[in-house]
Amino acid sequence: MIDFTKLDSNGLLQLLPPDEDDRWEFKSAEILKNKGELKAELGKQVSAFADSGGGYIAFGISDSRLVEPCDQQVGRQSMSDYLSVLVEQSVEYPIRDFRIHRVPVAADTTQSVYVLEIKDSPAAPHQAKIEKTYYYRIDGHSKPAPHFHLELLRNRHTKSVLEINRIEYSIRPCLVPLVPRQARVPCPTRSLVLRKAADARQRVPPHGLR
Repeated sequence: MIDFTKLDSNGLLQLLPPDEDDRWEFKSAEILKNKGELKAELGKQVSAFADSGGGYIAFGISDSRLVEPCDQQVGRQSMSDYLSVLVEQSVEYPIRDFRIHRVPVAADTTQSVYVLEIKDSPAAPHQAKIEKTYYYRIDGHSKPAPHFHLELLRNRHTKSVLEINRIEYSIRPCLVPLVPRQARVPCPTRSLVLRKAADARQRVPPHGLR
């Protein structure tokens, strides 16, 4: 878990990998000035990361890892709000579990770069809305997702795998009272039969008397 509230651009650079990988994508600040290009790129990257367990898009970091301060506003909207709206509109189904982090530039804290954090989505797979394509992240690139990858994402909702890491149990003593043999209660049915037989014998007259 990265605490972006304690980072400036220098701290961010220390966290970044040497090159783009399966968790990080770098984007120049210039792309934020072209809404059409930004929407198409967001659809591709958001789909890829949401369909691959999550990741980060750093706006204002060039491919050569140079810091490029971003615009702070787009019209009357802050850049964070502007990006948030476009992210929600970029894919189908819309993703909900994401964050926009403003990271101040170390040399001038009135300027900043932005990091879009995308978390693993339980609603995956997500399709890029403009291109109508599903993407995934592999080898540091966002590529069209193969059929088997999409099936794996869909099946995780219907074919859960139960993993048991630990089983705990306890044994409690159970006291069973011992009933002496002579105190056992006779079977009512048997007693009734014996009693009827005894009564019958008493009613039989002595031998020779009729």
